[in-house]
Amino acid sequence: MKKAPLPLNNVSKMLSLLLLLLSVGLSAMAKKEVWANALLGDPIVPLSKRLTVGNTMVITDSGNTVPVQVNYGWNSYVVLRINELYGIPGKTVLPANFTATVQFTVNFTPPGGANTTTSQSLTLNYNQLQTNDLRQVFVVGAASAVTVTVTALTVQNANINGVLPWLVLESFLEVERLYTMDCSNSNLIATLSNLAVAPQSTADEVAVSWSKVVAADVYDLEWAWVDKQALDSGLYNPSTTAGLSKIFKFNATRVTVAIENYKIPLLYDDWGTLFYRVRPVRMGQPNAAGDAMREAGAWRMGNLDNGGKLVFHGHQRNLNWQASTSFAEDGKRKTVVQYYDGSLKNRQTVTKDNSALVPTTVVAETLYDRQGRPAIQVLPAPTINTIISYTTRFNTLNGAEYDKNAYDNTLAQAGYCGTRAAAMDSGAMGAGSGAAGYYSASNPEAGILHHRFIPKASGYPYTETRYAADNTGRIAAQGGVG
Repeated sequence: MKKAPLPLNNVSKMLSLLLLLLSVGLSAMAKKEVWANALLGDPIVPLSKRLTVGNTMVITDSGNTVPVQVNYGWNSYVVLRINELYGIPGKTVLPANFTATVQFTVNFTPPGGANTTTSQSLTLNYNQLQTNDLRQVFVVGAASAVTVTVTALTVQNANINGVLPWLVLESFLEVERLYTMDCSNSNLIATLSNLAVAPQSTADEVAVSWSKVVAADVYDLEWAWVDKQALDSGLYNPSTTAGLSKIFKFNATRVTVAIENYKIPLLYDDWGTLFYRVRPVRMGQPNAAGDAMREAGAWRMGNLDNGGKLVFHGHQRNLNWQASTSFAEDGKRKTVVQYYDGSLKNRQTVTKDNSALVPTTVVAETLYDRQGRPAIQVLPAPTINTIISYTTRFNTLNGAEYDKNAYDNTLAQAGYCGTRAAAMDSGAMGAGSGAAGYYSASNPEAGILHHRFIPKASGYPYTETRYAADNTGRIAAQGGVG
């Protein structure tokens, strides 16, 4: 039976309703797998992947590589949309007004059914002066295999060569299923390993990876740190089951992730060993109350000689520091390390968030006057460093340390009401430029996208505090940033 294409807003409402229903039962207990294919109008793609008459997209349900306990259903659809990532922003312009139509045939195979072929078309109407639907969807329905063949392309009210590069035709096939999983099998995860990290390394994390378990929805990764003195005492014997149970019983950290790798933080203060293990987890069939049951597999530790443990000699043992790590869902975390001087005054705070594509550190500093009172509070500034560590000479003056002579002039009476603290170096970003370089026109990204709105501190990316000269600690004057 021929099915007419549906406007995107109607499809969105239908999909939202479907997802709402699935959230009550299916989605909460099934593994969703998606296969996709696309034809692009962009002329730089290979001819076989180009949106042109005669080209074909084929997608099949290539899952089912392990025994399936329950198949909940299939869904497939074809999408025609505008490729908003095409071209160069500000230079490649979408025509102001056009109507683009793609005609195609869909050959699909319902699960357990016979091949069916239907001819369809999707049309995009675009007008820059109006609100537009930037994609249209044709719902194929339940299918375990779909073949889409382009039969015609037409563009009205504009040159086809100006419109075609912006178009994308996509096909999707989604499956909801529950794979079988033997939760007592300790070899479900075939391999577990970590990237090599030398014991004396300055690394702040270690990358751990393991083999994929098709039936798993997520994985539990757990780790615990045991210092060398405790291991040498014999209180924890990792070669026995009882010893391993002690290691992970009281002081372990656990995250639940959906991918087969994670970076474990290495912020420990002394020589010791990091032990880690992982297990697969699936959301099984619902109980009597309709809630999906969380079914965890057996823990996998490796053989402790190739995966399962890591010897490490500690993080910057020559410094005083304190680390605090906050965790969120999917293993997201933010680590804040505060570095202290010999009198335990906080000198530098380094923050790192692992959710960024390339996680880098953010550094903030506190500078003290000659009486040990916080006088200069420097704004936090991103760096290009990917490893948490104390940065010497982060904020400088004439290439040297920004020391007390730059801001504490109270040795002379005129210093109480005299000149302000000196401006920090704000040259090109790099060693020694620090916050003044980031909050300046010397920032190499200052003219790029949202970085254009970074304020310019003119060498003063800090607040300055001056105290009354009566030994009471009262604040006499305080300046703002910039």
